[in-house]
Amino acid sequence: MGRIRGRDSNLDILNKVGIFAGSLLCTAFAVYFYSPVIGTNAATEGRVDLFANVDLIASLSLNKDEVNFSVMPSDAGSFYNDSIIATINTNSSNGYELYFSSVDNETNMKHQYSAVTDVIASNFNGTVTDSTMASNQWGFSLNNTDYSKIPTLDNQAIIMNLNHRPSAAEKTATITIGTKVDSSIMAGSYTKNVIFSAIAHESAIAMQNFDGSTLPMGKSMLVEDLRDGEKYTIKKLLDGNVWMTQPLRISDTTIDSTKSDMTSGSYAIPASISGSFSNYFINQDTDYVFVKNNIGYYAFYTASVGTGGTSMSTSGDNTQSSICPKGWKIPSGKSNDSDYALLANAYDKSPVRLANEAGLPYSGYTYNTYQSDYVSSYGSSASYWTSTISNGDSAYIMSYDSDDEATYLYFASGKKSGYPVLCVLR
Repeated sequence: MGRIRGRDSNLDILNKVGIFAGSLLCTAFAVYFYSPVIGTNAATEGRVDLFANVDLIASLSLNKDEVNFSVMPSDAGSFYNDSIIATINTNSSNGYELYFSSVDNETNMKHQYSAVTDVIASNFNGTVTDSTMASNQWGFSLNNTDYSKIPTLDNQAIIMNLNHRPSAAEKTATITIGTKVDSSIMAGSYTKNVIFSAIAHESAIAMQNFDGSTLPMGKSMLVEDLRDGEKYTIKKLLDGNVWMTQPLRISDTTIDSTKSDMTSGSYAIPASISGSFSNYFINQDTDYVFVKNNIGYYAFYTASVGTGGTSMSTSGDNTQSSICPKGWKIPSGKSNDSDYALLANAYDKSPVRLANEAGLPYSGYTYNTYQSDYVSSYGSSASYWTSTISNGDSAYIMSYDSDDEATYLYFASGKKSGYPVLCVLR
């Protein structure tokens, strides 16, 4: 008799279980009381904003704890199978992942007596059927026909991977275990533990045309760029605007005006460069992206989707198109009423406050160097493209350093340099 033991879990299976914090914004407005005061026309009012944070959850249950095969072996090999049904419950609107594997990196079913060296192995290549599976092997199937070898813990198989709110049918998965045994191995009980584990995908709201009016001051949330599925944190800062607090990292994607900050047409954002930067910092109209540390470093030509090259040379003009998602833009700079100036003033032009309170990272920058894979000042300074032109060869950046006491708003840099892009909601 062969016996395979499963584990029934409620988010307690090794390290493959994820619980993420999500948030549901519930705003309640208190009744306004206008109470006359004798001898005056005074009025009072009161308002209370209530917020309920609802945790993201996922639970996993199995319909059985053990799969038992009562095997009558034959010289040619006898095949037996049975199924396990996994049920996943989650409140994530972005789906989940379901994994399956051996409990460790050993996949043999071993005899109940350790002195017996016979095993039922799972070491074949590709897929097999009940007729082509070799004797004294076992595997798993998702369609009850094609069997794969049992994955090890370090190489778990993804059974389900949903990126949307699961339907009722998508909350269950059936895994069939099959084995073929011949009369060459010793009789007895062969056992092995397997595990199922689930991860809920963190929910995110689409960035495109996001309505920031309901986001409270200082509140952060997770959003998704529909163009490539990348997720970013955003926050309403003290200037009253909603900002990305993580730089863009989109690359190797063709975008257009339906989902991007473009007036018309389409633009092919290049793939992240490799090799020495000296191959790319050739002229001010260079088109390139370099992605490192989950940050994209862009030439100005690329950040402005080809509109801010040397042909755009009037100081103080702002590009009208960018690689930001639709409804967002590259912030303006230089002038005292620019987006970056208003933001810096709201935080007393303090780099420490911009980094710690606003949450803007010290992202560094790239420049012409023969070193490959190089970012300067990462973790100690920040420099971001603005949308504002200095002249045909340069555009303004917003910059601050962890060692300085002020933010620089009027610094012009060559358009071929590589700076990150933070987007602000229009």
